[in-house]
Amino acid sequence: MNKTLVGALVGVVGLALGFGAGWLWDSVAAAPL
Repeated sequence: MNKTLVGALVGVVGLALGFGAGWLWDSVAAAPL
């Protein structure tokens, strides 16, 4: 596979995972435990 394509794909997936994790963390932190 093309290294540039793989790098872009990994970057997009990493960004999506980071955004999702941050949103999930904010939701859990905001909820009274």
